[in-house]
This record gives sequence, structure tokens and C-alpha cells, in this order.
Amino acid sequence: MKNDQFTPFPVCHMANDNILQLIEECGMEGYGIYIALVCEIRLRDDYRCQMKSITALAR
Repeated sequence: MKNDQFTPFPVCHMANDNILQLIEECGMEGYGIYIALVCEIRLRDDYRCQMKSITALAR
């Protein structure tokens, strides 16, 4: 498996106060956007989102 196809995902992060606050304020939609952003930055060599990705996620 190529390295860009796998990102360790800590299942215990649901106990993180910041994640719980995100879900409380934005619901699961906000959490889904967070996961999409994590996946997006993981695909980039410099760990930065491209503007077109941010625009698409903002919809």
C-alpha cells in the first residue's frame, strides 16, 4: 500500500474536547468537513490545502 493511501486515524480523538466542541457547535456535518480537510492535507507534500479544495468544501 502506498503511503499516500493510508493515514493513521486515532479513534480515541472522539474524547478530545476540541472535537467534541466542534460536533456540539457544527454537528456531524462539521466533523465530516474536518475529516475531509485532514484527508486533503494528507495528500499534499507540504500539508496545505489547495484553494480550490477549500472552495469546494465551503459549499
